[in-house]
Amino acid sequence: MASPARLEDVNPADYDAVYVSGGHGLMEDLADNPVIGRIFAALYPDKSKAVAAVCHGVGALLPAREAELAKEIESRAGRCDAHGSVIWPAAG
Repeated sequence: MASPARLEDVNPADYDAVYVSGGHGLMEDLADNPVIGRIFAALYPDKSKAVAAVCHGVGALLPAREAELAKEIESRAGRCDAHGSVIWPAAG
């Protein structure tokens, strides 16, 4: 955590999962960030990858609406676990 990666420098192929925690701050930083949208769009179709968010963290998924996966992602919205975390299962 001493030197976090910039989203612009992240290669989605290098990661198995993306988890976005809750909090109001990400609504300012990620809810309209096209880079996080491209990261989610790259990971989501791969059945071996995971995308998850909790509380306001789902706001980080909003930029993925611009990607081709928008309708598929939106069709899976609302699946929550007992703690209020939204789980986005792999496509398929």
